[in-house]
This record gives sequence, C-alpha cells and structure tokens, in this order.
Amino acid sequence: MRLRTVLVVAALVTSACEGDVVAQLAPSIIVTPEHLDFGAVELAQDEVRTANVENIQIVAGKLVSIELVDDCDGCFLLLDHPTDVPPNTKLDLGIRFRAVRLAAATGTVTFTSDDPKQPLQVITLIGRGKDTRRPDIAVAPTTLDFGFVPAGGVGVTSFAIRSTGTNNLRIDRIVIDPPNAPFRITTSTPSPERPGVMIPGAQASVSLRATLPETQTGTVTARILIETNVLEEKNFPGRKGVVIVPIKAKANLPPIARVGADQTVEPWSRATLDGSQSFDQDDPPDDPLTYRWEIVRKPDGSTTNLERARTAAPSFWVDLAGRYEIALVVTDALGLESQMVATTVVEALPTNAVRIELIWDHPDADFDLHLMRSGGPFCDCANDVHYRDCGRTPNWFPVTPGANPRLDVDDRGGFGPENINIDGEGAERFIPDGSYDIAVHYYASNKGVSMWPTTSSEVTVRVYLYGLLAAELKQTLVNDGDLWRAGTLNWPARTIVPSSQVLSSQTCAMF
Repeated sequence: MRLRTVLVVAALVTSACEGDVVAQLAPSIIVTPEHLDFGAVELAQDEVRTANVENIQIVAGKLVSIELVDDCDGCFLLLDHPTDVPPNTKLDLGIRFRAVRLAAATGTVTFTSDDPKQPLQVITLIGRGKDTRRPDIAVAPTTLDFGFVPAGGVGVTSFAIRSTGTNNLRIDRIVIDPPNAPFRITTSTPSPERPGVMIPGAQASVSLRATLPETQTGTVTARILIETNVLEEKNFPGRKGVVIVPIKAKANLPPIARVGADQTVEPWSRATLDGSQSFDQDDPPDDPLTYRWEIVRKPDGSTTNLERARTAAPSFWVDLAGRYEIALVVTDALGLESQMVATTVVEALPTNAVRIELIWDHPDADFDLHLMRSGGPFCDCANDVHYRDCGRTPNWFPVTPGANPRLDVDDRGGFGPENINIDGEGAERFIPDGSYDIAVHYYASNKGVSMWPTTSSEVTVRVYLYGLLAAELKQTLVNDGDLWRAGTLNWPARTIVPSSQVLSSQTCAMF
C-alpha cells in the first residue's frame, strides 16, 4: 500500500503542467476519546485511564504542546508526554486521577498539533471521590541524629515508614531539603509517576548516608520531606500529606598526632618521647586526647618495651645499638583517631671506643658474655670481664682508667642482651695495644623448668668500634658448659678475627 501511495504522488508530480498547484501532504492527527470518566475512586487512591493520539497520514506529525487544567489542585496527572506522532501510528497516553474530595473533579487536556485542519483538540475529564478508607503514615524515629561523623568520612542510619491507615499509603517522593545538604537517600525512592504503595500495616526501611566534607566542622542540619497521599496535614503546616523528618550530624575533624624531634642516644640508656604537641582540630577541641604509642621497628634481638605507652610522654630502655622507630596515634574524646600516624626515630649510637653486644634466641637459657686479655684464663677475675662481681669492672690499665672494660648487664631471663664496653681514655678514647678475646659461655639451659622444646640456641655477637658496626658473629650452641671463642679484637689495628671454636664442659663459678 505504501509503495502505491508513493507512486501516485510521483505520477501527480510528473504530470503536473506548468502553473498547476500540487497539494502538499500534512499529518492528520485524531485525539480520542473526547471525554474520560474515571468514575468513583476511593479518596487518596489512583485510577488510570488511556487516551489515544493517532496520525492517519503517511507523514509524521508533532504534538506542539499538551496542557492539562483541572479544578482540583492537580488531582489529574499526565503520565506520558509524547511530542512525535509517527505516520500511521496510534499512541497511548496514560492519565491518572487521584481522588482528593467527594465532590466531582473536572479537567481538560488540550492538545496542540501541527495538523493544519484541527490543530487544537480537547479531552474533558471527570472523576469523583468516595470515602470508605483513608491512608495514614507514621515515621520512626521522628528525627535522625547521625551523632559524630568524621569530617571527610561517612555515617549511615535509617528510619522506618509504616502504613497506619485503613487504605493503601502511597509515597510519591522522598527528598532531602535543601538538595545540597551532605545527606543522601541510598534506597530506591519513588516518584509521582511511580509511587511506592504500602498496604495497611506494611513497613518499609529507608537508608540514609551522611558524607561530610573534609573541612566540615560543627553541626550540619537538613530535613527529609516525605510526600504522600495522606489527606490531612501531618507536621508540615499548609502541606497535606507531607511528613518532615529533621536530620542532623556533627562533623568531627580528626586529631593531629605530633611527636618530638628524632633523637640520638647512647645504648643502654633511657629514651623519653614527647607527644604533647598533638591536638584536636575541632573548635572547640574534643579533649582530652588519648595516646597509643607503638615501637614499630627495633634492632634485631632487642626485647625492650614502651613504658606508659598510653601517655603523652612514654619512655623505653634502649637495650641495643641501632635504630628504633616509634609510631603515635591519638584519639579524641569522641573516639576518632588521627588519620596520619606520626613517627619518630631514636638512633642508639655508641660513643665509646668499643661496644660488644650479645643476644640469643632461647627464651629460658642463660648465656654469658666474656672479654679476656690475650692469654688470660676463662672466668678469671683479673683477666676476664664477666658477670661475677669480681670481674665486672677489672683494673687492667691503672694509668689510663678510661680504657678499662666493664660489663653493664648480665641477663639471665632469656634472649639477652648483655654488653661489655670500653670507653677509651680521654678525648681520643685511647686503648692500649693488645689482643682481646671475645667469648660466649652457655651457662645454663634451665631445661628442668623450661617449656621450650630444645636447648639449642643461636647466639649473636655484635662488635661496634667508635659507633660503627665492625662485626656480627653467629654460632649455635647446644649444651650447658659450651664455650664459644667468638673472635679476637686486635688493637690498634681495630680488626676482629672471627672464630668458630667451641669448647665443651667449661664451668664458671656461681655468684
């Protein structure tokens, strides 16, 4: 049929003589019916009817405008708004009627098209209300308080809507007022074209998210507007069926952790930290702050722990030479932690001429560090620096007392450390020429009381010369009485000659 029509039009054009007028095809749009009666509808409920817009020509038509006017303050609503009417096509247009009163409500829908013969066409509307049931709504809680929300963070809460009437509750829209408030509804929300429908007794949960800017401080307020088909005023004066739910959240800026400057200290001394410059960013601040310090790195073999780690000024015993990294996190009075961890470094650098450290990996065994003058017998008080009172601080060099060695600590509880130091005499830290033997004695495994499954232990000796690590020596010892001659320190060559010699069944007097 379409092919025939096109050919007829072509023939007419071809056969037209000069001066003849050829009719131009135009759309022919018909709107039906002329009248829509929605009948009697329960108050606050909806009824939808369909109108038709048909173009019976072979050229496309256009609806320039569709205007709906009623006497019931918007109880009629166009659900479709077409603009183009294709050739030989019938379009369905949904029109909704919501009964808002018992008296008849009327309206007109005026269609303006590009049909040159009848550009204006009108459908009249009528509907009536009947009052047998009524919808109602309840919201719980009636206000939403997110409490404290981290600035730059997210808070989440929810509220419930209950259908408490005797007819279906229709939720037309749920919106945040003002729209730019930092709150967002995260559940699916209805629209007037597709309202949410809740039967009497039904309940629905609505989720809400607060996303406060990173620079926000203080209390932020807004409100939720719930538009419904309830016929009475609720808590919004002058607006029937609208329920207001107030919202508030208090932005909480995170506190800032501050630590003191990095420190350089002597091994076997106490280091004190300082977090007193930490502060809370809020105005007024959410004081008092609480402190959480942690040693995140320490020399291998160190067994030190922070003391008073929940205060602004903790301290710890620097038991080995090396690097200690300590981190601080502060928490404000509302429970919000600092976002950035503050870190300080304590560097333990020996200032003496010689420092010898001993550590081991057994939790119960007792090892002892010895330093002997070359040729001196093991465990002799005159020639061997060791744990006994007679051997802790020998007077090897009466003329240069600063060159005499000393034992700082004897550890008997497992792991160590133990250390022997020679400060050196005077500003140049002089040490007389000689050779000094470094040894480790397996004093006792304590296997009778130990829960450890083996007596074997790896022991480590570190030797520092003028603050620099000159040697790290390791040996595995198995039996009580084993004596490892770890190496010889030669002076003034400042060389260390390692040794793996282990002598068995060596004894040293008790205290």
